[in-house]
Amino acid sequence: MKKLLALMVCGMVFSVGAEAASINVLGGITSGGPSVSGIAGSTYKSGTGITYGATVDFGMMPAFAIETGILSVGKKFTQTTAGVGAVVTTRAYEVPLLLRFTALPILDFGGGVYYQSYNSTYDAEALGVKTTGNSWSAAGLKSTDFGLKLSARLLLPIAPMLHFVIDGAYKMGLANMSSNSGATWKNNEIDALGGISIGF
Repeated sequence: MKKLLALMVCGMVFSVGAEAASINVLGGITSGGPSVSGIAGSTYKSGTGITYGATVDFGMMPAFAIETGILSVGKKFTQTTAGVGAVVTTRAYEVPLLLRFTALPILDFGGGVYYQSYNSTYDAEALGVKTTGNSWSAAGLKSTDFGLKLSARLLLPIAPMLHFVIDGAYKMGLANMSSNSGATWKNNEIDALGGISIGF
């Protein structure tokens, strides 16, 4: 999957024209968590983590661009079992691949796919005790995810070729991250990011 995604990104980058390009340096929050079925005895509550990274827009033709990049996504949720809540935190590295459409000079929309690779371990804190180095595989979970991503972005001019960016996105996980037969574990997230866009 990683090799396929890399080939897709490279193909899109080299196939687009050189009409325009911009680098977007972003930071903000990601709120979300797992939607789980077939796993008895536990409930799950979404949490909020810190996300940051950079994306690049490659102009294709007037009003259209391809966006890709890499984001370090903060993951946080609470798993409650037998009345005890454990706060789970980790990070994932996300590569988006979106087609963007400029509706107005300061507003554009994007849609496409994303791929996430989680850190191999996670932290968990319950009853004031924090454990680190917990393995996803030992918990019956995979450490990769992919899905659909929709984005709306506001670009406010600061100077020529320089904009302040506000970017909101919704991600719907399609991968079943559970390794257990009969169980499903899928992620849904909302990003609220801001930053600077530099055009070329």
